[in-house]
Amino acid sequence: MKAISKAWIIEIDITNACLYNCTHCTRAVGHFNRPYFADLKFVEKALKSLEGWKGNVGCIGGEPTLHPQFSEICELYRKYIPRKKCGLFTCGGPKYEKYGDIIYKTFGIINYNEHKKPSFHQPMMVASQEVITDKELRDELIDNCWLQQTWSAAITIKGCFFCEVAATFDLLFDGPGGYPVEPGWWKRSVEQFNDQKERYCKLCSIPIPIQSLPDNADYELVSKENAEKLKNSPLNAAGKLHIIDYIFTREGLENIKKSELYKDPKKYHDSEDKTRWFISPLNNKHTWKNIYSILSAIAGHKLKMKILNRIRRDNA
Repeated sequence: MKAISKAWIIEIDITNACLYNCTHCTRAVGHFNRPYFADLKFVEKALKSLEGWKGNVGCIGGEPTLHPQFSEICELYRKYIPRKKCGLFTCGGPKYEKYGDIIYKTFGIINYNEHKKPSFHQPMMVASQEVITDKELRDELIDNCWLQQTWSAAITIKGCFFCEVAATFDLLFDGPGGYPVEPGWWKRSVEQFNDQKERYCKLCSIPIPIQSLPDNADYELVSKENAEKLKNSPLNAAGKLHIIDYIFTREGLENIKKSELYKDPKKYHDSEDKTRWFISPLNNKHTWKNIYSILSAIAGHKLKMKILNRIRRDNA
């Protein structure tokens, strides 16, 4: 596993309210019965806890712009974090347009995904402890989890977590919370997060190389015990939980990876998904959206990435 101090970003979760109700969402927004909104005191405390942190600081939801105090939250980000290191994860919408000037004043990095076409997400609700009885294999997969090694730690209203998905499970399944939100929490060693690893990685299927699925699928894959935990979920009420009752073996997982249908989540995340990342120029808030629309229509993926990387460097 990768130490948080070596991660490229730490996310601050300000709400689970969202415009969409996607299946296989890593924030599990479709499973919550009511929205929560972090208060300003929490957001400021979270930002102050990252003093000395050299990486980027994300603002995530749900859809962050739905927070009723989003403009005040942006003000706090500007107070504590350099713009070029502030990241916003958004699916757009009316509030995004409303706060456009504030957003581009605050965030130098934007992940914009309107969900006009499906994104592929790795199912996360198939508990590894239920579908992989080979403990050696299970531990090997968890220790080499692509998401924990390439993505982010998180701060939620319940504390600090080594992994954003672990933070999601803690919120969703009413866990005991994370480490206190205090300066330097991110300096802790991997071993100091073993309690979170033991508690939540066994509930998760992100490390298992199973097929990624579109977020507009009309079902979500879950394991039997996780389905029981989700019996009050809105997605369950809508009949969208599809129970997986299957034991994965090492040989079986290798065969899955050889399938033409298999999308390696790490490679997909590092390529197609990364094209939604932009350094936002200060002078024109719509420039990057127009450039991406044009590139999507006329350019191949390699050329598109080459041009976008140049834009990132020019606006850093």
